Amino acid sequence: MEGPSAGRSQSFEAYEQNDRPLDTGDFDISFDEQNGELCVNKCPKGQVPIEQNRSEKTGKILVYFDVSVCRACPESERCPVKIGKRTVTLTIDETGYTGAARHHKYMNEKEYRKECATRAGVEGTVSKLTRAYGVRKSRHRDRNRTSLQLVFAAIACNVKRFIHHGQQYGYLEPELQGCC
Repeated sequence: MEGPSAGRSQSFEAYEQNDRPLDTGDFDISFDEQNGELCVNKCPKGQVPIEQNRSEKTGKILVYFDVSVCRACPESERCPVKIGKRTVTLTIDETGYTGAARHHKYMNEKEYRKECATRAGVEGTVSKLTRAYGVRKSRHRDRNRTSLQLVFAAIACNVKRFIHHGQQYGYLEPELQGCC
């Protein structure tokens, strides 16, 4: 299961603003099957790179663009490229690009957001089980007994949630109102 990448704003207003900073997810990037690397096809404004290669020192992909075009670009303030005296360089690593692409997918696709919401619910349940029921530390050495402990913790969590839900919406019998 995937989720939106950490450290990025989940605000749709901020994402749709015209002055938000661009990231590698805004570039047209494909995966080259021949050499198994990312390949930058063009920048958000349509400029094609002059050259690209992998850095020997860092292992990141270095993409070079035309200096004169980048300096004249109206988006140069927002763009992640580094404009030097003679070269314009975009540095990409696979993990950074994957996170940016996942963030763009989250912000643009409603179905993907539903998948992420499912993940958030599952993570909430796991967190509740570890905090409230101590499932991270087993009280037993035997695998079967450890599994049984986990099952009982999950049942207790679900019963407690059911009772709280019944109290909230008023469909529980009066004798169950005082428990939990």
